[in-house]
Amino acid sequence: PYLADHLLQGRAVFPGVMGLEAMAQAVTTLADGTFSWRMSDIAFHRIVFVPQDGLRIRIAALRADTQRVDAAVFTEEDDFQSPSLTARFEPAACAVTVSNSVPFDSDTANEGNGAADDLYGPLFFQGRRFRRVQSLDFCTSRIVQVGLSPGAASDWFGSFEPAELVLGDPGTLDAALHALQATLPHRQVLPVSIGDLVLTGRTTDACHLIGKENWADSPIYSFDITAL
Repeated sequence: PYLADHLLQGRAVFPGVMGLEAMAQAVTTLADGTFSWRMSDIAFHRIVFVPQDGLRIRIAALRADTQRVDAAVFTEEDDFQSPSLTARFEPAACAVTVSNSVPFDSDTANEGNGAADDLYGPLFFQGRRFRRVQSLDFCTSRIVQVGLSPGAASDWFGSFEPAELVLGDPGTLDAALHALQATLPHRQVLPVSIGDLVLTGRTTDACHLIGKENWADSPIYSFDITAL
């Protein structure tokens, strides 16, 4: 059902965050049933449009050694020949900390532009389940600071499918990506890659997101994202 809330120009797009969730579930089955991994070298190789009659996907996970699992998502678009999404999983103990992220500034947030409801539709294409950006607290062409709504959707899957989520609320993860659109309102931006993604117990309960541009080489833009 989440596809109804992820339409780009009227066409359903398989959310990258759901691809990450699918890979994380596969990796968990290779581990001890728990998820405490760092994801790196995440690559979104292409946009996956989902037709009205659905689209089959296939998840592959290969344990390279005791410290690494490589995973990929394939689709029937090309008869499962090339991956649409790939990532590397390593134990969280190997995680690196981003050193130049922006600390949350409550004073700056009080000077924010207010509610972000009006941005969904004209700027953000995401529907109900993914609408987690509640306020646009601070925004320039290089930095964005947003507040997140406290609630999280629970109806991500059909009633006869398991509801457990390894990575937590997909809405929060998607908000971390689509909030960056506010820094580039004049053009449509979509994720291409993620260098490192480290989730903590606070991620699902995050109240704020901060994105800071590292570099830009149009049409590619690099950001560090912190959830607080």
